[in-house]
Amino acid sequence: MSNETISIIFQSITLLAVFAAVWQLFLRSTAMHRGMEMAFVQRYWEIMDRRSPQLVIDCKPTPEDELIILQYLRLCEDEYDHRRLGKLPSQTWSSWRDAMREQLSDPHFAEILQKTAPHYPGVRQVVAGAPNLDPHPRSRFIQLWQGS
Repeated sequence: MSNETISIIFQSITLLAVFAAVWQLFLRSTAMHRGMEMAFVQRYWEIMDRRSPQLVIDCKPTPEDELIILQYLRLCEDEYDHRRLGKLPSQTWSSWRDAMREQLSDPHFAEILQKTAPHYPGVRQVVAGAPNLDPHPRSRFIQLWQGS
């Protein structure tokens, strides 16, 4: 076997190894995003499952519901911050942003948000911002490359 053939074989093996390493990084990033999403979803349901029947059925919040609404606002602010830092994928952020807007259009949630000014600046941007608001300032190419 000639030196040129051996060189081509080693270059091919190196190329495959680099491809495998990049693929592993992609899979790791995807797994990290999914784990974070699951933690946020679990936190969401822990908060929402504690709402009183008066709030859910009669739309009349109890004093305990106000604390629950504050916890929901904190969750939304944390989601906003994670997206701003690039830790949430674009598709997830898009869905959650729209869900936040819908939930925060509820008069009781909107009233508590209003009372807490100037806290929760990210949530306020979601409510008042552009329909496609994305707090993570990256190019679309980078977003696709990093899977977010």
